[in-house]
Amino acid sequence: MDRNRNNILNMYLAVQLVIAKFILKWTGYTPFETANTEFNGLVDDIKDVNELQKVIIKGYTKEKREKKRAMANLGVILAKKVRALASAKSNYGLFGEMNITFSKLFYMRSNLSIAFAKQVLASVNGMSPEERTAYDISAENISSFSKAIDDFEVVNALPREKIALRKTESKKLSQLFKNTTAVLKDKLDNLMENFVTSDTDFYSDYKNARAL
Repeated sequence: MDRNRNNILNMYLAVQLVIAKFILKWTGYTPFETANTEFNGLVDDIKDVNELQKVIIKGYTKEKREKKRAMANLGVILAKKVRALASAKSNYGLFGEMNITFSKLFYMRSNLSIAFAKQVLASVNGMSPEERTAYDISAENISSFSKAIDDFEVVNALPREKIALRKTESKKLSQLFKNTTAVLKDKLDNLMENFVTSDTDFYSDYKNARAL
């Protein structure tokens, strides 16, 4: 939710507090009770959609971080083993290529991290069975790393779906704000005029809340 909408929501909440504070003043006044119930329902809907948007982004971010960390942890171990082999064989080109740290696999932009991970995987696959055995690289290690790369690539492609879902929820939010403001302006504001002289404190607090 952007700052402007957040400010409007805070105004709605302030209005709710005032109306709740003076509940004895309007209880039994059916038009006001009906409008207030409608208003409260819309505000609750706004809060629900807002929380859903947060969950969409937060859930995606957490999953992406976990998948990337799993890929990085496995990749660093294998890169070190390939580098050790390269050193033993005086293969300085491969030795330099395998200078792949956790930072490169985790903290760099996702596409670059994936490229580095695939570079490690290709180097491991390029080792002979005897070399993999000598440096304690099992078929399971390779399979797990390959799967970790695939898993991260999948979650890295999810933003398009998440963005589309968030846009859908944003449209809902826009309509909810429009409907809620309409209830305030067309119903509650007009009904409050009945309290302008009979309940000045209620009327004054309501107007102050509306001005936020």
